[in-house]
Amino acid sequence: PSPLPSTEVLVNIYDVSQDRTVQRLNELMLHRHIPFEFGCIFHSGVEMFGQEWSFGFVACGTGVHKTPPRKHPHHHYRETIELGPTGLNYEEVLTLMTAMSAEYQGSGYNLCKD
Repeated sequence: PSPLPSTEVLVNIYDVSQDRTVQRLNELMLHRHIPFEFGCIFHSGVEMFGQEWSFGFVACGTGVHKTPPRKHPHHHYRETIELGPTGLNYEEVLTLMTAMSAEYQGSGYNLCKD
């Protein structure tokens, strides 16, 4: 059974790392009075059914990881964007994430590209 009955899909945005300097740099680059956005450094996770999945670097094994929503241990939570409901049920989401875990290896992660 699902941890949460909600079919809402959320994207949780983080500042890359817990470093306050990165957080401050992102704040400056995203200032509301600047008419365009500079290159900021973010991480994101997709939350469905009360669980969050994201992709990141590891030397060996899958780069797809599950963490508690909005609590990634290596990044500073910034905001959540609501995307709407998924057409998948909980079991289908788990099947999809299992397939993605096999396909997306952590050694293939590139901070500047992914």
